[in-house]
Amino acid sequence: MYIKLFFVCLAGLLIPYEVLAAATENIEEISSSIDLTSVESTASDVGVTAVAVSATVKAVGIIKNVINQA
Repeated sequence: MYIKLFFVCLAGLLIPYEVLAAATENIEEISSSIDLTSVESTASDVGVTAVAVSATVKAVGIIKNVINQA
Protein backbone atom coordinates (compact mmCIF):
# COMPACT_ATOMS: atom_id res chain seq x y z
CA MET A 1 0.00 0.00 0.00
CA TYR A 2 2.71 2.48 1.01
CA ILE A 3 4.92 1.48 -1.92
CA LYS A 4 2.16 2.25 -4.42
CA LEU A 5 1.53 5.61 -2.73
CA PHE A 6 5.25 6.36 -2.87
CA PHE A 7 5.40 5.67 -6.61
CA VAL A 8 2.27 7.71 -7.29
CA CYS A 9 3.72 10.67 -5.40
CA LEU A 10 7.07 10.28 -7.13
CA ALA A 11 5.42 10.11 -10.54
CA GLY A 12 3.27 13.10 -9.71
CA LEU A 13 6.36 15.15 -8.97
CA LEU A 14 8.75 14.01 -11.68
CA ILE A 15 7.07 12.49 -14.71
CA PRO A 16 4.51 15.13 -15.73
CA TYR A 17 7.16 17.86 -15.62
CA GLU A 18 9.49 15.85 -17.85
CA VAL A 19 6.72 14.97 -20.31
CA LEU A 20 5.44 18.54 -20.50
CA ALA A 21 8.95 19.97 -20.81
CA ALA A 22 9.80 17.62 -23.68
CA ALA A 23 6.49 18.26 -25.42
CA THR A 24 6.83 22.02 -25.04
CA GLU A 25 10.37 21.92 -26.40
CA ASN A 26 9.31 19.84 -29.42
CA ILE A 27 6.34 22.08 -30.18
CA GLU A 28 8.47 25.24 -29.87
CA GLU A 29 11.09 23.82 -32.26
CA ILE A 30 8.47 22.77 -34.78
CA SER A 31 6.43 25.96 -34.58
CA SER A 32 9.54 28.08 -35.13
CA SER A 33 10.34 26.10 -38.29
CA ILE A 34 6.89 26.45 -39.91
CA ASP A 35 7.08 28.44 -43.14
CA LEU A 36 3.69 29.74 -44.28
CA THR A 37 4.91 30.68 -47.77
CA SER A 38 4.52 27.15 -49.07
CA VAL A 39 1.48 24.94 -48.61
CA GLU A 40 3.59 21.83 -49.06
CA SER A 41 6.09 22.71 -46.34
CA THR A 42 3.27 23.79 -44.02
CA ALA A 43 1.52 20.45 -44.51
CA SER A 44 4.77 18.64 -43.75
CA ASP A 45 5.36 20.70 -40.59
CA VAL A 46 1.80 20.04 -39.43
CA GLY A 47 2.42 16.33 -39.94
CA VAL A 48 5.58 16.49 -37.82
CA THR A 49 3.68 18.41 -35.14
CA ALA A 50 0.95 15.77 -35.16
CA VAL A 51 3.55 13.03 -34.69
CA ALA A 52 5.11 14.93 -31.76
CA VAL A 53 1.72 15.43 -30.10
CA SER A 54 0.80 11.80 -30.71
CA ALA A 55 4.06 10.63 -29.12
CA THR A 56 3.42 12.85 -26.11
CA VAL A 57 -0.11 11.48 -25.66
CA LYS A 58 1.21 7.93 -25.97
CA ALA A 59 3.90 8.64 -23.35
CA VAL A 60 1.29 9.98 -20.94
CA GLY A 61 -0.78 6.82 -21.51
CA ILE A 62 2.22 4.61 -20.77
CA ILE A 63 2.94 6.57 -17.60
CA LYS A 64 -0.66 6.16 -16.44
CA ASN A 65 -0.43 2.41 -17.04
CA VAL A 66 2.79 2.19 -15.02
CA ILE A 67 1.19 4.10 -12.15
CA ASN A 68 -1.92 1.91 -12.23
CA GLN A 69 0.17 -1.27 -12.19
CA ALA A 70 2.29 -0.12 -9.23
